[in-house]
Amino acid sequence: MVRPVLLAVDDEPAGRSSIEAELPKRYGADYQVICEGSGAAALAALEQVTARGPKVALVLADLWMPDMTGIELLTKVHALDPAAKRALLTGWGDLQVGDRLVRAAVLGQVDDWGLKPWQPGDEGFHQLVVGLLYEWAQRYRPGVQAVQVVAEQWSARAHALRDLLARNKVPYGFRPADSQEGRALLEQVGATTDQLPVVVTFYGLVLCDPSFAEVAEALSAPTRPAAAADDVTVVGAGPAGLAAAMYGASEGLATALLEPEATGGQAGSTSMIRNYLGFPRGISGTELAYRAFHQAIGFGADIVYGHRAVGLHAAGSDQVVTLGDGTQVTSRAVILATGVSWRRLGVASLEALVGTGVFYGAATSEAQAMTDEHVVVVGGANSAGQAALHLASYAAQVTMVVRGPSLAQTMSEYLVRELQATPNLTLRYTPPRPSTATAMADSPA
Repeated sequence: MVRPVLLAVDDEPAGRSSIEAELPKRYGADYQVICEGSGAAALAALEQVTARGPKVALVLADLWMPDMTGIELLTKVHALDPAAKRALLTGWGDLQVGDRLVRAAVLGQVDDWGLKPWQPGDEGFHQLVVGLLYEWAQRYRPGVQAVQVVAEQWSARAHALRDLLARNKVPYGFRPADSQEGRALLEQVGATTDQLPVVVTFYGLVLCDPSFAEVAEALSAPTRPAAAADDVTVVGAGPAGLAAAMYGASEGLATALLEPEATGGQAGSTSMIRNYLGFPRGISGTELAYRAFHQAIGFGADIVYGHRAVGLHAAGSDQVVTLGDGTQVTSRAVILATGVSWRRLGVASLEALVGTGVFYGAATSEAQAMTDEHVVVVGGANSAGQAALHLASYAAQVTMVVRGPSLAQTMSEYLVRELQATPNLTLRYTPPRPSTATAMADSPA
């Protein structure tokens, strides 16, 4: 197995010496550690690495170097290898430029920053490194796969299942039904192509064309409320619903949280959120939802998966929520946090392709399948911008179609700047329609 690369750059001999002492002893068994003394040498080493084939997991760069700054170097690194994580290293004397570091992270020029190691076993330094390697490995070096999905590559049902698993942070593998691996797994579990999509769990349970509730049950997720009655029922497990459930449970209220698909809602399908309070370096929507989920259940919230809420009525002083399977959840109060649904484009010919090449809000689950492809993202708000940036790490070219003359009114400025700085991403705007007066003036007499 070819080890991925961990590259560090520092022109100061003392700083480079301390980094060289720390990195190999912690990461040398699993990563190829390279230390260079200049930005030019680092770029040359990176070009050699990418030509040979190993993946670059992380590049650490000193903030101030004579030939180029760390920010300039890491910007060039991103152009060479968009998948590599990038972090700036500083000394204590550089702390006054903290605002510059934050701005670089917000603009997507770096992923994180931290202090150089000052003593052997500097755990603050290793916390920075481990955090970034963890984020990289989540995408590019997956571990044990809890679920295997066998389906047609461009099947709408296959997309729905992959999206469900990705948004719930369930590690899974996908095998096209017409591939050698797919055929072998179907034969192994005694299934046929007439039963697609087929889901196989790590302990051997086989599900043929399963519902979301059946997948949840197979993964031991609760699909029925634990109690006959609660104090509070929250419908929808997006950020608002998760927060409501966490605060309710933390105050000692018996709280049920109902979610038909995946925690996180719209935010959960976002590859990177950089303007969420408390996360100056940004956080993926899946990770944010994962943390909020564990925070809510830590206080005792009962999270129920798999069935959509379809009815609400009063029963005396209680409120009753009816689920799609007929289950009723009774509580003294109900909080509706149902979030949003994606607005369709309204192009009839595209509807037949939804889930088979046309996707709504699926950048996280479908990104790797877009490797070396040309992808078009339609939209002009933050979710579209975050999706386009994430897809640009995989696709050969991303074209973002904005239905308006600019992004100024619909997207955060930091995202606009990051989009404009991404080399394989093109922005196309819809010109404003001429006013009636203008149209008449331009008409022939």
